[in-house]
Amino acid sequence: MKKILLLILTCIYSLSYAQPNVKTIGPLTGTSSANYGPFVQLSAGSTLTSSAHSYLYTASELTIPAGSTITKLEWLKISPVGTSGTLKLYLKNTSVETITTSTFGSILSGATMVYDNPNLVVPTQANGWITCDISPFIYGGNTLQLTTNWNRSSTSTGAIKFHRINAGNKVVGIASTTPLTLATNLVGPNYGNLRPTLRITYTLPDTTCDLEVGNIVGPSQACQYEVVNLSLSAKPVSGATYTWMSSYDSLNFSVVDY
Repeated sequence: MKKILLLILTCIYSLSYAQPNVKTIGPLTGTSSANYGPFVQLSAGSTLTSSAHSYLYTASELTIPAGSTITKLEWLKISPVGTSGTLKLYLKNTSVETITTSTFGSILSGATMVYDNPNLVVPTQANGWITCDISPFIYGGNTLQLTTNWNRSSTSTGAIKFHRINAGNKVVGIASTTPLTLATNLVGPNYGNLRPTLRITYTLPDTTCDLEVGNIVGPSQACQYEVVNLSLSAKPVSGATYTWMSSYDSLNFSVVDY
């Protein structure tokens, strides 16, 4: 009866060892505005309660290795004004590097919602980061599309401004007195073409398990109950364990007794 042997390689690795990295895109001083997101609050008593923006960040801007895991998104609010509301964030890997007028529905197509906070409370403290711990998202290596959707629940007590950077044809947005629909157009003028400073926290791809196992060295065939000696052609790697398993049908395996 034929007996099949399989070598299982187990890599011992803990996510706690993954060190976070930070990438900031945009200035920390200088010109600021309340029009360009991540949400819109233009003035005290403003009736604009809903807004959305979609930003493109190219690979050359991000300089983040493909396969990295994005875990946090942050914006630097400079106004001493607070607010509260619902904030949703979406991420999408894409190959496009420019964006023009698009419906909210088309922008969200293929995107992953990574953050949904029904009660985001923005403190009145000035010059503080608005931090959103998102569901882990794997960056694909090309353009990253980040879309925000905001619905304010508290009264507007003043303009909330963010530092900004020119980004023509990389941003569209809209603000409204009513919640947005999938048919709402996000446009460049008034709410686009500029991006607020963004800080991205990410961990590098886990390459600790990219190991060469090598080839199993042993006889080409053996009879049942015959004792055979097997070995690996590659030197065992520190941090990895090797387990021999056997099967008579190549479907069901069990650990080999030593």
